[in-house]
Amino acid sequence: MSDTELDHDFPEGGDDILAAEFVLGALPTDQQAVLAHRVETDTAFAQLVAEWEERLSPMAEGFVPADLPPAVKRALDLRMFGAPVAGTGLWSRLALWRGLAVAATAAFLLAVMMPILQPAQSTAHLAASLTAEGSSVTYLVLYDSATGSVSLAHMTGDPVEGRDFQLWVAHGSEAPVSLGVIPAGVSTRVEIADQLRALMTNAAHMAISLEPPGGSPTGQPTGPVLAVGDLLDI
Repeated sequence: MSDTELDHDFPEGGDDILAAEFVLGALPTDQQAVLAHRVETDTAFAQLVAEWEERLSPMAEGFVPADLPPAVKRALDLRMFGAPVAGTGLWSRLALWRGLAVAATAAFLLAVMMPILQPAQSTAHLAASLTAEGSSVTYLVLYDSATGSVSLAHMTGDPVEGRDFQLWVAHGSEAPVSLGVIPAGVSTRVEIADQLRALMTNAAHMAISLEPPGGSPTGQPTGPVLAVGDLLDI
């Protein structure tokens, strides 16, 4: 990364995630401009941008932007998810939040990952789109079992002053397990401890909650869930 880029405080996660965010237009205007110049001068980075443009282009096909009234969304929610989920606990609303992420996850998997899969590939890869109703925070997640690392590409949402983002994984209604506090509102990579890697399967879901500085004091989520989504095989 050049000195000019460092001056613009780019999110963590490496050039691959940076190229993806550039193509998605998810970065501030000044950072987009710096990366546009880099595309012209850095062949390797330009190749990454070209690859992400090819992977993401199907997501834009056939869609025309439109401003819909709130009643349309309410009717769509009712049609897709039925009556509101009973209960007011943090995880009792998980079914609703997970449902909101299904369409985004499917589009992400088809458009981004399918072009680079190899039929004989034995290494397990999982992906998820993390989002939640009423939250502006969204992340795209990739898990590589070969390295035991989770890459989180921050798409939208800002940090909350005086609070931390904490990453969790859980199976069904089982108690979630913390994967640690993550930098709020930026792309990042998390190394999964060996004893926790067995939890990273397509039967699990991941979530990000808002916690006090340093993370949950109880070992379980104490604040609102900002984003959640199922892990899917790719």
